[in-house]
Amino acid sequence: MPRGRGARSDDGRVPLRRSATDLLSAAFLDRSRRYLIEDFRIRTALDRLPDTDLWWRPNEASNSAGNLVLHLCGNARRWIVAGVAGAPDARDREAEFAQRGGVSRAALT
Repeated sequence: MPRGRGARSDDGRVPLRRSATDLLSAAFLDRSRRYLIEDFRIRTALDRLPDTDLWWRPNEASNSAGNLVLHLCGNARRWIVAGVAGAPDARDREAEFAQRGGVSRAALT
């Protein structure tokens, strides 16, 4: 018997079907990740930066590399993950720039 939308599988579960919008959103997020990791080479740059310099600031009016990565992640979450994928947006932009360390390199990448 053909299975239509919402039909149950042999084990009684309803199979998950993804809409075209869900598939497009997933493809967009995947490509965006690849742009940030491969094309922009942010991870490569961070890997070359010594740990002692990750949170270094030349003065209080400047941002560290760690702050800039936190800001980029917050921006991507707001516009891509929340905006496109519809996930909740819990960004704290001020905290991205206020951070003075305590976030590991692994957590940033």
